[in-house]
Amino acid sequence: MRKRISFGWFTGMIVALAILVNSNAAPASQFTADMIQSEGGDTITGKIYVKNSKYRMDLEEDSHQVFVIVDQTAGVTRVLMPEEKMYMEMGTQDFRSLMKDPFQGLKYTASTGDSKHLGTETVNGYECDKYLISMNQQDVLTQWVSQKLKFPIKIVMHVSKNTFVDLQNIQEGPVDDALFDIPSEYTKMTMEEPGKEPVQTPDVAKETPAPQGTKARIAVGEIKSQAGGCSNDMAAAIGEMLSTALSNNDKLIVLASGLADLQVTGTATEFEPEVDEGGALGGLKKKAFGKIGVEAKSAKIVMDVKLIETSSGRVIKAKSIEGKSAKWDADMSGGSWVEDIALEGALGVYSNEPMEKAIRGALAQTVQMVSKEVPKDYYRYTGEEQLTQEPATTPVEGETKPASGPVAEDMTLYTKYDFVPGDKVIFYDDMSGEEVSEFPLRWRLDSGVYEVVKLGKEFWIMCTNGGPIRPKMPDAPLPPKYTVELEFYNHGPKFSNRIFTIYWVDSNGRNIGSFESYGQATGLAISGKGLANKRLSNSLTKGVHTMRIMATNRSIKCYIDEVRVANVPKVENFNPVGFRLEPDHWNIPKSPILFRGFRFAEGGKSMREQLDEEGKIVTHGILFDVDSHKIKGESYKTLAEIGQLLQDDPELRLSIEGHTDSDGTDEHNMTLSQNRANSVRDYLTSTYNIKPDRLEAKGWGESKPIDTNKTAEGKANNRRVELVKL
Repeated sequence: MRKRISFGWFTGMIVALAILVNSNAAPASQFTADMIQSEGGDTITGKIYVKNSKYRMDLEEDSHQVFVIVDQTAGVTRVLMPEEKMYMEMGTQDFRSLMKDPFQGLKYTASTGDSKHLGTETVNGYECDKYLISMNQQDVLTQWVSQKLKFPIKIVMHVSKNTFVDLQNIQEGPVDDALFDIPSEYTKMTMEEPGKEPVQTPDVAKETPAPQGTKARIAVGEIKSQAGGCSNDMAAAIGEMLSTALSNNDKLIVLASGLADLQVTGTATEFEPEVDEGGALGGLKKKAFGKIGVEAKSAKIVMDVKLIETSSGRVIKAKSIEGKSAKWDADMSGGSWVEDIALEGALGVYSNEPMEKAIRGALAQTVQMVSKEVPKDYYRYTGEEQLTQEPATTPVEGETKPASGPVAEDMTLYTKYDFVPGDKVIFYDDMSGEEVSEFPLRWRLDSGVYEVVKLGKEFWIMCTNGGPIRPKMPDAPLPPKYTVELEFYNHGPKFSNRIFTIYWVDSNGRNIGSFESYGQATGLAISGKGLANKRLSNSLTKGVHTMRIMATNRSIKCYIDEVRVANVPKVENFNPVGFRLEPDHWNIPKSPILFRGFRFAEGGKSMREQLDEEGKIVTHGILFDVDSHKIKGESYKTLAEIGQLLQDDPELRLSIEGHTDSDGTDEHNMTLSQNRANSVRDYLTSTYNIKPDRLEAKGWGESKPIDTNKTAEGKANNRRVELVKL
């Protein structure tokens, strides 16, 4: 496979090309040429066609062709994707429009650069004017513009070695007008997934019956969500409905977790209450709904479901299941197991909505899969042995009932993940107090159009017209150690070329550094110099993803989800005082730009220093989903450090103490914090072979705050785990 060039460095070249082509009054000659692009010694070759005020670039990305057609007179850029027979259209003055495959990551603009004429030179047989472009007092690129062709034919970047663009084998002569036309069979991109038919729910009559009079014991394990529109409460409600649906199948006996031979687990990967036919993002709730062109025609849910043997953990069957309702009166064959089940808990908001049909369809398919895939040996029970609650136990006075289920997510992906969030939250946007369609309360607008929307029951910030936005925090030198986190919504691999950039800002309000995510590509630049350009091994999945920065006054690390994409050990003369966020500003219907949860926190002392000086460790690095005691995979590094402390000091004994904010009742928070403390204790004892008598677990709920519960930052500081030396 041909390597894709990392295009973040290419910004200067495209801006220079746009400046020079747009600035010449005389029309360019007609010619074609080979376009040689190189970065760090990796070279690819494309074609360029120029005819007066139009030019077309035929490029290649990972063996996929992309055509970029620019009509300067009309002020239009079109990006064509031949394999999909689709194209996008945008204005030429939007420089980042040229970042659609393969020119992504374009950062520099004409207004920030200084041009210096260095004389003339002959390049590839053409007399050229030579220009040096500088930005922020740093040489960025040199370009050679043909006096005859009125077009740049060579560009060399100075911020990255062996990085250049060179037009070779130039052939002057007529260029066919048809090269600049959109083929009639191409469809203008509307950000839908064309050709995808609704998946029908199964027909009960087609099942293979189990031997008469025999049943299998099964339990429903954790149902979790990785879909932006599906909250944890909704995922839990789906699990409750699935338990009921399974119990309606006369071949199954539904028991509590740990008592059954088999269990079903699942993850909601897509949850779209309101989508157009073909499957764009839906479920956005906003007063001015028509602005982004979303029509509530159908609903869809996709779940990754596993049937697991309890004793061994062996996965018997894994399947992606899609429930979709193209219209509310669509027929759902085989739905007898789920027709009479009430929508549970948080799902009640979708009663009599298309999403209800989609959920029921997915549940019906899941029941059919289970019935079909349960091994015959497990059909060995008779009678109505149905148990839907844990066995009753007599509680000990003053003791909190332990929570059931696994204490932690699978942390395999996080073994190389070393991000630890800062100890003291300085700014956190938890979206509390927001109103739909209003500008977000905790942000300051530089330019652009932003508003608050709802996806399911969760608030997001939506950008419909680009421009920078800044968190409302005073400009001040950043702490010696700090972390930054930002969640953003990705619309799936087909639509993952949206750009999210976190800028560092100096005391004059200028951008002096940037960390950006654009599709599979990432980039870190400081003072105009690209320091890291890493391509993710896989496209981002549909759903919520997180950008993270962990920095000191000497070093910077950046992450996309669990993957570290930049590790710069030495940064000099870098003195930011704040941050700025700027997503790309393609206003694409049904695929809006969504982000939330910006969190800036100060790092503190090491765990060893805290323990020696204060007798306890206060950490915000052990993370849980809302209202859950299950430890998230992102907690790996923090837990590993605690495990290492305990292994290094066999005499060390700790009390693991959970704390919550004031949301919820006192009783609920006390139970939740106790269960979380238990989870941490159990994880450490089982993972690091720590003797149980060295660890105690205690939940304090909201009774011992270390900050106010009246602000988002204070609540974030109060949600913590403490490890107190015994």
